[in-house]
Amino acid sequence: MKKSIFFLTYSGLFILFTIFGSCHKNNGSSSYISFLENGSLKTFSTSAGCILNADSSLHNYTADFIAYNADITSEFVINLISSSPLTTSSPYLDTVNLSGPPVTINLYPSGLLGNPIEWSSFFLFPNQVTLQLKAITSTFVEGTFSGDIAISSSGPVYKITNGYFHLPVK
Repeated sequence: MKKSIFFLTYSGLFILFTIFGSCHKNNGSSSYISFLENGSLKTFSTSAGCILNADSSLHNYTADFIAYNADITSEFVINLISSSPLTTSSPYLDTVNLSGPPVTINLYPSGLLGNPIEWSSFFLFPNQVTLQLKAITSTFVEGTFSGDIAISSSGPVYKITNGYFHLPVK
């Protein structure tokens, strides 16, 4: 079982995300995250899943969408934080320069093995990441996303387009 730990600060609160990965099938279709990176198709389908957390007393609703490539050398993660329950009604946009909850896209080319390199939308300003939930149930989440990622604020930028995920809820 693969374990990843993420720390994220939001409105003075420390949120700890623990992700447990295992491969699942959902409704007969594969669980995966796919996207075009600078026009090249990338698919991550190993240990794919979504962690949903809700704390209505703190108005804190989160989703972590995670998958690894076939040989588990790269990890792809999308983090979403909202002050309202997650819905399919409108897109979620990054708050660096737009209204709405924060959304970040992260790619770890070396996975969590050794010293991972992080490519993230967090390094870019303005950071215009968009995520649209198409379906959300107690068993699966489906949606689309796009945005740019970089290794630093001055590094090369990779365009992420036509992003799609269909993941079991863990």
